[in-house]
Amino acid sequence: MNWKHALQQARERNLTKQYAACRDFGVPQKRYSDKTANGLTACILDFLKYRGHYANRINTTGLPRIIKGKVIRTRGASNCGTADIHALIKGRFISIEIKIGQDRMSCAQQKEKARVEASGGTYITVKTMEQLYSWYEENFGVVS
Repeated sequence: MNWKHALQQARERNLTKQYAACRDFGVPQKRYSDKTANGLTACILDFLKYRGHYANRINTTGLPRIIKGKVIRTRGASNCGTADIHALIKGRFISIEIKIGQDRMSCAQQKEKARVEASGGTYITVKTMEQLYSWYEENFGVVS
């Protein structure tokens, strides 16, 4: 089974259980793509959510503010280098960093990875949904 099929099945099971209208009329299809950072992030969040895990997207960009007539982005409250997604899977803390194409981890992200792993968490870098799907099967069993 490929990741798209597994994700659609999990979504259908979840929505059918949660909403009576889905039982009567079916679940509308959702198009998933892992070609962009936002698309891959959405795939991962849904994949984990529909399997009953906690997953949260972390925004580290800060806030745009107007200071003396100019839009300036002020620093956010989270640690510099924090991973894009924080998840709790079967009691394990997982940080997931999304990288698309030639994108590489920064020094701040490398330091944050070391901090997470030193405290007993898992930090993974994901470039495709297939990569996350394989990692999930390897660590948590076959996806159905």
